[in-house]
Amino acid sequence: MHWKLLIVGMALLASGCDLFTTREAETPNMGQSSWDYPRVPRDVLRNLTLALAERNSVDYLRSFHADTFSFIADAVALSNHPELGEWGLPEETQHITQLLSGGVLPGDSLLAVIFEPLEQTEFPDSAYLREKYTLLAGVTTPGVAHEMAGTAEFYLGKGAESYWVIRRWVDSRTEGQATWSDLKAVVR
Repeated sequence: MHWKLLIVGMALLASGCDLFTTREAETPNMGQSSWDYPRVPRDVLRNLTLALAERNSVDYLRSFHADTFSFIADAVALSNHPELGEWGLPEETQHITQLLSGGVLPGDSLLAVIFEPLEQTEFPDSAYLREKYTLLAGVTTPGVAHEMAGTAEFYLGKGAESYWVIRRWVDSRTEGQATWSDLKAVVR
């Protein structure tokens, strides 16, 4: 009986030789990504919402048309910050990079956007979405509200890979509320 245990033990030992060998290193965690190909216009807003919640600037920027994107700031914010008048993808890239940096938005602070549909028109190659939004951002920059609200008008088109992207974004103020434009004016 003992010799049977000895044979089983030796077999296990021989097969377990890989226990102490070095394994291949895993690739580092590159952050969470819930981005999905926007097959319908509303998918773009879903991707924006998730990219902000996940603090994923790459996915956030995938929502914008690389060549034609423009942001039209709220009139009040624009009058206080004329530099918002020429806002394209380079400015949007700088804004989201700065916003997601640890110095502006600490890792344990809130970042979320809620879109509520007001109007939608869709054609085969373009779409218009008018949305009420609430943006919550626990930024540490002085003078920045932690809650912003307004109305966003998104003009979408098909991108190079035939999925929906934002070509133009118009921001409008809701009475007495800070807007996304105000955030962009300070964090850029």
